[in-house]
Amino acid sequence: MRDKTFWFANYEGQRFVTTLTNTSTMPTPEFKRGKFTFNGEPIDVSAASLANCPNDNNIFCLPLDPTIQSILALYPPPNGPKVDDVRGLLYFPSKTSTTGDNVTARVDHNVTSKQTLTGSYTFNRFEDPSFAHTEFLPSLGGTGTEQRRQDASVRLTSVLSERLVNELRFGGNRINFPLTCEGVKTFNSFGPADPFGRSFDFPLPGLSQALAVYFSWTEMVRSGSVAPIRYRTTLPG
Repeated sequence: MRDKTFWFANYEGQRFVTTLTNTSTMPTPEFKRGKFTFNGEPIDVSAASLANCPNDNNIFCLPLDPTIQSILALYPPPNGPKVDDVRGLLYFPSKTSTTGDNVTARVDHNVTSKQTLTGSYTFNRFEDPSFAHTEFLPSLGGTGTEQRRQDASVRLTSVLSERLVNELRFGGNRINFPLTCEGVKTFNSFGPADPFGRSFDFPLPGLSQALAVYFSWTEMVRSGSVAPIRYRTTLPG
């Protein structure tokens, strides 16, 4: 309404796409097959070697572990310099796509010549499937988030007299801050799940791998608060 209601709104959007080069340590194809040379010594624990065991490399005639073989199958061959006889470096692109939206709105309404009602609202959104570039393999191990925040408040200001002003305020906010792991379903498929749906960790010393907490970790944080109704009386000096 003219001369009684005033409003303001603002929108800010952000879109960023960034690609960095990640570096990881990969096993060689020979190591994954179980037949390789390390420090000049031939090692053969491949499936074909079981026909000639026990031998110096496999005195118990144990086959290659199928779970570890499934995990190693995710590792592509190195495309960079070798680290040693069984490892090499892999260079691969790590892409992050950031989406941000910020909305602010405010309304002031003069209820009467001595009463003003004010309302404000803000909304913030931040999304990125891999904002920290933590992938240890292409499309695996990235840390993603889909954040939301909302804040709202209402204030009624009343002029009771030339020396007395009263304010009634009410406000609330809500925050949603999840952290997700890229490829968590793949990680959880390697073994039986615990009561929380998480699989076992399978450390692979000497190779690049996800931090143990990322194998099957999803955190969801929700918080909210409501400000109590408060009265404030101001006596102009």
